[in-house]
Amino acid sequence: MQFAYELIHSYLVEIDKETGEEARSTNLLGFFETEEKCKEHIPFYVTLEGFCNYPDDFFIEKVTADINDYNDEPGEFDSVVYSLEHEWYDGEYDHCTYLGYYSSREHAEEALLLYQLEPRFRGHLDDFMIYESPIGERGYTCGFFQYHPSSSKEDEAQASLRGSSQKEFCKQDFTYKLQHEYAQTHSDEHGATVEEANKVNILGFFRTKKECSDLISQYAKQKGFLKFPDGFNTIKVQANIDDFNNDLGAFESSIFYLKHIRYDDYMNEVAEPLGYYSSRELAEEALIQYRHKSKFRGYLDDFSIEEYAIGKAERTEGFYIPGEADSDKKLYREVVQPED
Repeated sequence: MQFAYELIHSYLVEIDKETGEEARSTNLLGFFETEEKCKEHIPFYVTLEGFCNYPDDFFIEKVTADINDYNDEPGEFDSVVYSLEHEWYDGEYDHCTYLGYYSSREHAEEALLLYQLEPRFRGHLDDFMIYESPIGERGYTCGFFQYHPSSSKEDEAQASLRGSSQKEFCKQDFTYKLQHEYAQTHSDEHGATVEEANKVNILGFFRTKKECSDLISQYAKQKGFLKFPDGFNTIKVQANIDDFNNDLGAFESSIFYLKHIRYDDYMNEVAEPLGYYSSRELAEEALIQYRHKSKFRGYLDDFSIEEYAIGKAERTEGFYIPGEADSDKKLYREVVQPED
């Protein structure tokens, strides 16, 4: 079919007093074969958190396969729509440009290469995204989180962090890893200062840089993070890419993180990231291949696969820093990752 119908929800966040420009929050809910099928899903969404507060902000758009600024020959959707977007964050707002709806990932990638040559995207070449959406499958089925002020600043920060776990996303071939690193020092037997290996806390995987930036401002108010405010990093990671595979996959709702762990002289964990996978099966297949690498000989039991839900913030209440006074220790509660 040449056409599909896109169901979106877009509500007004604020209007710039100087320019009159609207800032809106937009969620793609799915692609369907007809306009009537889009309408059939709206009653379901108005019962969910977030959507129920904006019941009149659903919109339906008819989209054509493979049409963009460089091509006017329509293609044919089969069972999936690949939407190409460009999204960058200016420190306050996301700027999102929709660049076409494609019948295959190959067509979307060809269009991406053409758009990368345009001057308007110069300086933001890593901010293109391809989303894979099966036709007839709806997303955001848990609703979405809206921030409401809490009774205290600490509760406010933790509520904002926890809220991110209620978001759902469609498939995409990359995501952003938010992590925090810090290094402690101690004195050796001669009184010299020795810096230990960096300690790394993974705080979650998120769809956009803006989500990471928003969360950093909240994490910075929590115990442990307060002491190392410059230790946050946002890293773009791709699905299923590793030393043995160059074919991009697509993340859906979870990421399976494969790493190899060793310990330094002070028993600090030193992890080597090996890949980020869309399923546990793919992560386990990669693990078997990495076990044959000579550099891991003698450390074959030190691989680990950790599962993270996309959009869920970890360690939301801060963490305890070893070596602090016992009287301070009760202020910290570390969120422990689930065991495999």
